[in-house]
Amino acid sequence: MDKYHPQLELAPRDIVARAIVSEMELTKSTYVYIDITHETPDLIKHRFPNIYEFCLNYGLDMTTDWIPVAPAAHYMMGGVRTDMNGESSIPRLFACGEVSSTGVHGANRLASNSLSEAIVFGRRIVERVRSLEPLAREAHTGYASERIGAPAGKMAERRLKLQKLMVRFAGLRREAHGLTKGLEELRRQAPLYQTEMTTREEFEYANLLTCATLMMEAALMREESRGAHYREDFPDKDDLFWRKHTLMHRERGIGEEFIGDV
Repeated sequence: MDKYHPQLELAPRDIVARAIVSEMELTKSTYVYIDITHETPDLIKHRFPNIYEFCLNYGLDMTTDWIPVAPAAHYMMGGVRTDMNGESSIPRLFACGEVSSTGVHGANRLASNSLSEAIVFGRRIVERVRSLEPLAREAHTGYASERIGAPAGKMAERRLKLQKLMVRFAGLRREAHGLTKGLEELRRQAPLYQTEMTTREEFEYANLLTCATLMMEAALMREESRGAHYREDFPDKDDLFWRKHTLMHRERGIGEEFIGDV
């Protein structure tokens, strides 16, 4: 890490992740190693009990072995915008945790904030729900337009292809050509929304496709690099034009919210 950042392994997670990918490409490997064998076995077992047991299940002893690792995209900054009670712009629809955008995190999701955020906003959501009056009538979910036929293909296969597409075109390193190509592929799947979905897997895939499309559109529009959003064609942070939130709304389209001086 000494050639990537002066803080070495303590650098921001997006920098560490990109450094790992760069080394994997240079060595034509699918992983790098974490070496913690310089610490005492007692410290490792006490400080990382769950990771220690997990590694043992795969035949790795953290006290003597190096641990093979590779970056994985498991979160997305932004999410569903909520108020201070965790309520979205849709009345009685709440969001909490990594799916939400509460203002607690910035351009990098902060691991040290995640647990406390979930506890605080989870409690606020419970208190808000308790204060709500029951609905006068039973709520029903319906389609806004007529839908014809069942979705084509197996959802498990489509889901895997979607994951690979997002890793390839909207992963740790992004650029306009790849984002445009990925977005075109996502938009070709739009007819899915006009099919008659009936299973949980079908609805889940439609939700994944929606999130992926919004994410790709936002990444293509933001021509700078900030935190986990890294554009190889725009590698620098640009506070003059891009120090703002990107808001995406179904009816109003893409909007902006400028951030004041802090």
